[in-house]
Amino acid sequence: MRFLVLSRADIIVVVMLNRLLPVLARQHTVRVYLSDRTFPGERGSPPADLFMRNTRDIWLDSLFPALDQRQTRPFPAGGKGLMTFQGLSRAYDVPMEPLGGEVTPAQNLTRNAVREWRPDVILSCRHDFIVPHDVWCRALGGAYNTHLGNLPDYRGPSCLFWTMYNREVESACTLHWLADLVDRGPVVARSVFRLDYGESLLHNMITGYMAGIETLLSLLPRLSAGPLPGQPQSPGVGRYYPPPDPETYAAFAARGGKVTEEQDVEDLQRRFF
Repeated sequence: MRFLVLSRADIIVVVMLNRLLPVLARQHTVRVYLSDRTFPGERGSPPADLFMRNTRDIWLDSLFPALDQRQTRPFPAGGKGLMTFQGLSRAYDVPMEPLGGEVTPAQNLTRNAVREWRPDVILSCRHDFIVPHDVWCRALGGAYNTHLGNLPDYRGPSCLFWTMYNREVESACTLHWLADLVDRGPVVARSVFRLDYGESLLHNMITGYMAGIETLLSLLPRLSAGPLPGQPQSPGVGRYYPPPDPETYAAFAARGGKVTEEQDVEDLQRRFF
């Protein structure tokens, strides 16, 4: 089968792909398209700027280029070692195409890829852009999203922040069908995980996404046999959560919340050596 993976160029996605590709690319043909868009609210306040620095800027601007010069062979699959986007591409023969940060050019590139390559399955994993109907409807094996939030209660791009802001005990990475309405597609599975308030938002995000990836991998045999069944979401249930503003970040910090810390970067960086 042919899988088109739509993701984002940051360290969180690198960790996800290091688990996904050794399994997926061994059995199927895979292409990865990486968006790189900054949304309103993702910069412009100290917490938001720090989060972007620790998840994107230092990795794409300096650490990944330096690591690409040092990593000459892949780590054994299944271990804790990490490879960069370039290292993963070489190790598993998976093309990784940049989509940039502009909506229309990125969606047109995706349309062209789907029309020319005709993937059987589309996976949206932390992707920046809404996947248009005329793209996802072409995947006969289904088009799915890994949403870091417990649907339908938490919809939107910043759900885990708000889940921790609301001091929930646990959250979920929800695998659901893509649909015309954002985060409203039928739910295939929920990967529930316990929140660790002694760790940062970034640490919990990686934990949650990895729980979702494990569930996705467990469903691959069923997916090879046909589209995954989903349970429709109840209309009118849940709410949409926007990116937090500076005042909300301040309230989060006052409650002891940490969006990220230098230890996050140090721990992740060690996994590349």
